[in-house]
Amino acid sequence: MMHTKLKSFHDLLLSTVDNLSTERLSDEILNVIQDVKQIDTVNRKFKWSKADENRLNKLNTDCKLLPIRTSGIRLPVRILSKASLIKKKQMEFCMEKQLDAKVIHCSQCKSTGVLVGLNQMKSDVCVDCKYTNEMKTSSKKKN
Repeated sequence: MMHTKLKSFHDLLLSTVDNLSTERLSDEILNVIQDVKQIDTVNRKFKWSKADENRLNKLNTDCKLLPIRTSGIRLPVRILSKASLIKKKQMEFCMEKQLDAKVIHCSQCKSTGVLVGLNQMKSDVCVDCKYTNEMKTSSKKKN
């Protein structure tokens, strides 16, 4: 059940994500980026103040200090059944592999995109370009 919820949530996110996020710039982005032409440049400079930098560093440090809840998490004895173990392995696989994500800078359309899941992680291009390439390939096979 949890796997189904995660999968449907992932599919919803995937259907609503726009891979051309660098094409539309919000005011928040414009306030941070000095030169819009350098958006895909990794070493671009930011406009945040020293106070903003210190606040961000403190938030990062505080997040790392949050305790991991270990008490109160007990698996019932019935989890040892074969079906339960299979479900547990499926959930582990989902969390470890199917939810993997990476940011890529697409060489074809020059946009920055996020690839999520097993069927996208091996791609060298963004989801839109991958889909376009597959459509071109399938139309060539039909002819």
